[in-house]
Parts: sequence; structure tokens; C-alpha cells
Amino acid sequence: MGDLRTADTFNGPIPTSDLAQRILSSRRKRAEIFGADLFADPSYDILLAMIISWECNELVSVSSACFSANVPEATALRYIRSLTVMGYIERIPNPRDKRGVNLKLTPVAVDLMTRWLDRFAMALNG
Repeated sequence: MGDLRTADTFNGPIPTSDLAQRILSSRRKRAEIFGADLFADPSYDILLAMIISWECNELVSVSSACFSANVPEATALRYIRSLTVMGYIERIPNPRDKRGVNLKLTPVAVDLMTRWLDRFAMALNG
């Protein structure tokens, strides 16, 4: 995991995090045109942002995960809670701020996101 994915039609092989970033970016551009409410998928946006951070070996703050969901904070927190209960995200105490919590993808979520991004890349290549 974290290795190069299937060749991109235009640019050759790309890392999983780059593919996830392209998808997330295209979703933001689509929201600019159609509006954020029409295609809202907070769980997917959170998982995309978190696989990018995972490949960089970074934890994600709750506020950053909320921002990536592109929905109101209360809604994002519900999705984060659901992803945690489902076993896709784990909460890690922030060592610098005892009140804070960071988030991290579980190995199951990393496997699922990596498999999904592999299939997505293959579909792009026909």
C-alpha cells in the first residue's frame, strides 16, 4: 500500500494520494458549478482526505476532517462518529493538547480505499 497505482492515461503511474487528491479536487470543482448540496457525500470526502494524510503519515485533526467533509460541522461530526463506529476511523489522543483528538484511518479503511482507488484508476484507463 502507498505504492504507485495503475497508470493514469495522461501522466503515467500516480501515487494513491495524488489520485485521491484529484478526485477530491474534482468534487470541489463540481460543487462550485452545481452547488455543494446536490452531490454531498461527506463520508467519501472525509475518507479521501484521510487517505491523503495517511500516505503522508499524518494524523488528521477533527476540525480538518470536518472541513474536508464540505458540510456543516455538526453534520461532519455525525459522519466522523459513524465512520468511527464502523471501524474506518480511530480516534487518537493529541499528545500536545490533552483536550484534543486526532483521527487516523484504520488498516481496514486503508485497504478498502486503496482497493477502490486502484479500481477507479483502472476504470479511467478503460
